[in-house]
Amino acid sequence: MAGLGTVWRFYQASRQAKSATYSGGRALGGADITTQMAQRKIHIMAVSTSELGATLRDWRERLDPGDFGVAVSSGRKAHGLRRQEVAQLSGVSVDYLIQLEQGRAKAPSSQVLTALSQALRLSNVERIHLFFLAGQSPQDSARRHQAIPDSLRRMVQQLPGNPAAIYDPSWSPIIWNSMWATIFGDPNERPERERNKVWRYFTGLPTRVLRSPEEERLFEKHIISDLRSSFGQYPDDEQLGQLISDLLTASPRFCELWKAREVAPYDEEYKTIEHPELGLLQLHCDIVRHEGLRVVVFTAPAGSTSAKALIAAQRLPLDQHPLSASEAGRPAHWAE
Repeated sequence: MAGLGTVWRFYQASRQAKSATYSGGRALGGADITTQMAQRKIHIMAVSTSELGATLRDWRERLDPGDFGVAVSSGRKAHGLRRQEVAQLSGVSVDYLIQLEQGRAKAPSSQVLTALSQALRLSNVERIHLFFLAGQSPQDSARRHQAIPDSLRRMVQQLPGNPAAIYDPSWSPIIWNSMWATIFGDPNERPERERNKVWRYFTGLPTRVLRSPEEERLFEKHIISDLRSSFGQYPDDEQLGQLISDLLTASPRFCELWKAREVAPYDEEYKTIEHPELGLLQLHCDIVRHEGLRVVVFTAPAGSTSAKALIAAQRLPLDQHPLSASEAGRPAHWAE
């Protein structure tokens, strides 16, 4: 768990440093900002270099030796496969595998990564994540705030009967339509951090979404796996790294699940929404990806009670706000 330990040690130190004091999410003091940004950069670099090794080790230890024809004796202490066994399966030397897991080898070739992906039986999403962690991506690892294509913007704005929004890779909303604001509340009426879906959930902020314990478990697993995928894709993005660090400090549950290092897309969910005027809505949430962006659209089966409620929702009064996340506003009590 080296990556987690790095994050925790950095935050313990930063909380004690007067030059990195925060108040209400804002840095204090002009000269302190430079120091603060430098500390954050060091933190992100440390997490990035250790994450590859820790992820390889955790993925190795989760495997069942029996699935690989390895006889397990009663005295075997190691979890999962041993390094020697992975080395034999992949053709990568034991010494080099040790260097990778300890973070001393930081630039493995694509051939090595492919061999390890096959040996560890990674899914396609996990394989892509491994390549991102190793810096084998043509994309800018610090890029997160992409320009929204006009086609996506039009699609969201011209769906008057369905709640629709576009999120960035950290699950902060960028644009949304009026139906989204009607069903979930206008994100412009909340501080910027409180608009983030992951932050809202793991810090216990109010929501209109109702989930059973099993649905909560699945949502937690999917949203963290998706966020970890974003972290692998954009390891140098300071705002994404800051969000993850803050969540590790603020939420023991997030901290526990983050350790699993699972990587998978969050692409759909069937949600029950409790609306103050419309009652209970049963809506399907579909998520389409475009170059890191998440396009989220809610629909209801034709002719259903929820579909009729969405039609009725179009007649509800709504204060019109710009379809942009650029404005800071008043705190709101509800969100998705």
